[in-house]
Amino acid sequence: MQIQKVSFTSSQPQEQKESALYSKSGYMSQLRGAQFVEGFLATYGILETIDKFVLVNKKDVTKEVLKKTAKSHTKYNLLLGLAGGIASVLIGKYFTDRYTLTFAEKQYDKLVKYKEINNKTKELIKEVKEVGQEKTQLPENKENTSEPKSENKEKTELEEKKVEDKSSEKKPEEKR
Repeated sequence: MQIQKVSFTSSQPQEQKESALYSKSGYMSQLRGAQFVEGFLATYGILETIDKFVLVNKKDVTKEVLKKTAKSHTKYNLLLGLAGGIASVLIGKYFTDRYTLTFAEKQYDKLVKYKEINNKTKELIKEVKEVGQEKTQLPENKENTSEPKSENKEKTELEEKKVEDKSSEKKPEEKR
C-alpha cells in the first residue's frame, strides 16, 4: 500500500477577494444595522425606564396586578422599540447620511494619502541608509580621499587671494 501526500493548497493561485466590509454596499448594510440597533435599544430603554418608575411609585396596587401591567407594558415597549429602530434607519438614510458619509469619505481619503506618504518615507529612509553605507565604504579608496583634500586646498587658496585683494584695495584708500 502506497501513501500519497495530500496537498490542501491549490496548485493554481487564487485571487484574494476583498471583504464585503470594505465595499460601499457592505459599509452601508453595516451602518443600517447599527442604526437600527441603536434606535431600538434607545427607544426601548427609555420607555421601559419610564414605565418601571411609574409602576414602582404606585403604592396601593397588589404585586399580581403590577406584574401583569409590567408584562403588557414590556410587550408594547418592544413593539415601540422596533418602530424606533425602523425610524432611526429611515432618518439616517434620508437625512443624516448626507453629512456623515461625506465626512467618512474625506477621512478615508486622508487615510489613503497618509498610508502612501508613510510608504514613500519608508522607501526614502531605506535609500538614505543604503547611500550612507556606500559613503562609509568610499574612504577606504585612496583616490577618493585625496580629492576632497585638494578641493579644500583650492578653496582655501581662493579665499586667501580674495583676502589679499581686499587688503590691497584698502591700502590705496588709506594713502589719500
